[in-house]
Amino acid sequence: MDFIQRIDAECTDEVMETLYQQYGYALQIGLAFVSLRPKWWILSILQTTFYIGYNLYFEFILLKTTIQFSEDLNLASQSAHFFVLTLLMFLIMISYPMNRNKFIDLMKVVGINYFTYNDFYETDLVDIWHKETKKLKLYILVTVSGYFGVCLIVGVFIGPFIDQYQGYNTEDYFNGVYMKAPIPMWFPYTIDNIYAQVITALSQYLIGSMLVGVIVGADLILIFQSVDILLQMKILRNSIRNLETRAVGLYNRWNGTTVKNGKEISKDDKVFVKALNFCLKENVQHHRNVSR
Repeated sequence: MDFIQRIDAECTDEVMETLYQQYGYALQIGLAFVSLRPKWWILSILQTTFYIGYNLYFEFILLKTTIQFSEDLNLASQSAHFFVLTLLMFLIMISYPMNRNKFIDLMKVVGINYFTYNDFYETDLVDIWHKETKKLKLYILVTVSGYFGVCLIVGVFIGPFIDQYQGYNTEDYFNGVYMKAPIPMWFPYTIDNIYAQVITALSQYLIGSMLVGVIVGADLILIFQSVDILLQMKILRNSIRNLETRAVGLYNRWNGTTVKNGKEISKDDKVFVKALNFCLKENVQHHRNVSR
């Protein structure tokens, strides 16, 4: 338990709250970022072990299937395609946890909206952009999840019925590969009764669901990061355009004046130059946070 706490030391309650606000439980399901909180860590370790073990099992099966299909290019390319997908799934499950601390740092920055400017930066337009971005993320979440969900349904559920309707897969086995499965594969056991058929089909449905969950989680991280960076660049550009207005506000606060714009202030005024430098430093820090 102490070892888990050391690994998860940087993951504060604020980070977890930001994570769930952004992604819900999509990353937990997809193993991109599992919770190591006291109530979750055992489940997360079991989930990770099962995902990796089950993935490696099907990688072996698909590789064996591709070899068995070596005489038929179409069938071999299909099984090779699924093998590559499971290999991609494995790489995602390994690479994202290895970069866990970097993702935690990102969530810390996202939790404060990357950067907070001084009181003289008008945020009405920024608030509108944040609302639009939140709607866009919800749309992306539904669209990406729905797209891969449809792919799963078509590939594993509907595809076999289409093949059967067109007269394919008339034999139970071809070169040792069971052709009556939703996706034809070699299995290390004989499938000669209804129970074995059901177990085989369910095993493919499970790996398909896991594959969708992992890829969706990885895609959401990349897409949401791109959307956030685009939003922050808009905010940064807008703040630079209003650099003088922000500096005038600070100048009035520090001097106790009511100057309306920079034209009323001498270019040699040290207080105004200091205010300009302060606002420029804010922009630099904002850019650094976006670039992390």
